[in-house]
Amino acid sequence: MELHMTGEKITWSNNHEIPTLEKLDMILIHRSWEQQFHTALVYKLPREVFDHNPLILITQINMPMKKLSFKFELSWLKEHDFIHIVKKIWKRPYFAKSPLDRIQATLKIFKQHFKGCGFNR
Repeated sequence: MELHMTGEKITWSNNHEIPTLEKLDMILIHRSWEQQFHTALVYKLPREVFDHNPLILITQINMPMKKLSFKFELSWLKEHDFIHIVKKIWKRPYFAKSPLDRIQATLKIFKQHFKGCGFNR
C-alpha cells in the first residue's frame, strides 16, 4: 500500500511554460511494516534542480525535521564572477504560477548554488 504523503501530491513537472504535472513518486509499504511504524509520514521536499521532488520518510512523529538555514555572506560580493552568476540565475526560465512563485524558485536556485559551490566558506 502507499504511505500517505503530506501536502500537495505532485512530485514531477516537465518544467514547460504550460507544464505537465504528475504524481510519479511515492513510498510503498507492506501492512506489517505499517503496524510497526504506524506514525510514519512522507514529506515532499522542494524541487530545486531536478524535475522530481525528493521525498523524505519520517518514522517517528516526535522527531522534528531539521531546518536548514542559509546566510548571505558579504564576502561573496568580492568574488569576481558573483554578479555574472547572479544574473545567470535570475535569467533562467522557470515554470511559475505567479511572479512570487518565480521569485521563490529563483531564490531557491540562488541558495543552492551558493551553498554548494564553495562560496559559503
